[in-house]
Order: sequence, then structure tokens, then C-alpha cells
Amino acid sequence: MRKLLTSVTICPVLIVGATRTQAASVTIYDGSISGTPDSQGWLEFGTAPASFPVPFGPIVIDVPLPQATQTVIFDGTQLNTRIANEMITDPNNTAGGYSNYQFCIEDFLGSCTPNLINPSFPTLDRNAGYTIRLDLQINNENHTDNDQAGFSLIAISNDLRGIQLGFWEDEIWARHDDVTGTLLTRAEGTAIATTLLRSYELTILGNSYTLSADNSSILAGPLRDYSTFNHLTAITVDLPSELMLPSEFPLPYDPYETPNLLAFGDNIHLAGVNANINFVSVTANDIRSNADPIPFEFSPVLGIFLLGVAATIYQMKNKKK
Repeated sequence: MRKLLTSVTICPVLIVGATRTQAASVTIYDGSISGTPDSQGWLEFGTAPASFPVPFGPIVIDVPLPQATQTVIFDGTQLNTRIANEMITDPNNTAGGYSNYQFCIEDFLGSCTPNLINPSFPTLDRNAGYTIRLDLQINNENHTDNDQAGFSLIAISNDLRGIQLGFWEDEIWARHDDVTGTLLTRAEGTAIATTLLRSYELTILGNSYTLSADNSSILAGPLRDYSTFNHLTAITVDLPSELMLPSEFPLPYDPYETPNLLAFGDNIHLAGVNANINFVSVTANDIRSNADPIPFEFSPVLGIFLLGVAATIYQMKNKKK
């Protein structure tokens, strides 16, 4: 009987003492539910303002700017940044997309501190590991050089280590930081037809990332630190020369120095995209050990089950004797 009691006692103790990994999965956008990604409580849509004030002596003229659009389609949203107008004639100069942080602006451009759209957004802890799923179809994409992409997926962990992936119609590639190469230029990549609707999963663990498409691994590499990026001169726009305006403008904040950031869309004023977005989710792991145990509630049902197992083993051993 002593053996029986020992077995029953040890089982719960082992369960309590073991290292646990819990995964919390949150659906950020579900296209099967009517609405755009910014309508489901986790993301905000951003694009250029409707106009830009230009001073001409005592007169201020509002110059209209082309804006990206988001349109509800069957099972998703179509993002279109390939838009121009009479003032900005190059459709590559329009950008737009989604982020889990609120747009913010202060009197001094580039100085604001953003807040999460939803404070319950999971912690992107690369040491514990997390996965971002994005169901995406690139309908068409255009870029002005090989270091630009009309669609990007950006994941920045809580310690600012992360990865930015660029999507072309026939390739997905990562961007360098200034350690692995020249900052934000094209790094490792893989050929793939992104013009098909695919379910991508970006998994980040430790110092590495892995990208899969439809459950097949297609790309892997090291995480980057993009914090040397200068957000004060980030936006380059080809304005008509007669306006005599600067061509570089600041971002309101530095996305690469914003922890737990998720962003996707066209974040470059030198490329454009038309893409369908159907689903986005984040699965974040939470690893704890004996030093930080997860509370264990002993279930009577589990106790009866363990008692039954132990009793059966005990009886079998006695029969052998």
C-alpha cells in the first residue's frame, strides 16, 4: 500500500514542478467576419493625410495627397496603395497599411510615443517564442529598385530584436540591419508565387526566425536590430519642383524602436501593392519554470484517474509475485 500512496503522491508533484510552456493565440483579424482589419479592435489603418499645407507667403495652400484604400471583399480586405493624383503622379509614392499601435503626432514631428490599440495584445517575447499568421494574396506589386517591396511584414519583439520581410509577386526576402549588411537592404530570400492566396506563418524563437507557407518552411535567418534607422528622414516624396519643398519628411515615431510591434502593408514611398488580406493571428508562448511556477489546481477527476492507474500497476505487480 505504501507504494500505491507514493505513486499517487509523486504524480501531482511532478506535474507541479515541471517546466511549462503555455501558448496564447489571439485572432487579430478574421476576414470571414464583415469588416476591415482596423474594425476588429486590434489594428489601426494608416495612410497619407488628405492634404499637405504648403505656405506661399501669407497664403497656405492645401496640396491634395493620394491615399491608400481598404475595401471589404469576400473573406477579407483588399489593400491598394497603387494610387496617384494630379499632384503626386507616381503611384509608388503612396503608402498605407496596418499596425497594432495608434497613430500619434506631436507639435514637433517625429517626437510622439504611440500606444497599443489594444492593451491585451500579446507580448512578443522572442526567448519564449511567438508565431504570426498572415493569410495573404499579392494581386500585383511594383518597386523602383531591388531594396524595396510593395508589401512588408514587420515583427519587433519586446527587446527590439525582430525581422522585416518584403513581398514581391515572385519572391519573399528579409531586410538587413547594419550588422548583417547595409541597413534595410535586401538580404536572404526565397522564390515563391505570392500571387496565390497562401497562409504564411512567421515563427520567431531565440535569435532566429522561420517563415512557412501553407505549412512548408520556405525561409529562415537571424533576427535583426533595426534601431539605427532614422525615422526623422524616413519618407521621401517626389513633389513638383515649383513647390520648393523638402523631399524628406519624418515618421511620427520610430517603428523599429517600438517594442511588441506588428505592422504589415506598404510602408515604403518607393513601391506599391494591391493585396488581399484574409486572416491575421498571433500565438505567443509563455515559458515558466520552478522559479516561477504555474499554479496547479488538483482536479478530483484527475486524482481518481491517477489513483486507478496506480492501483492497477500495484495489483499487476502483486500477481506476478
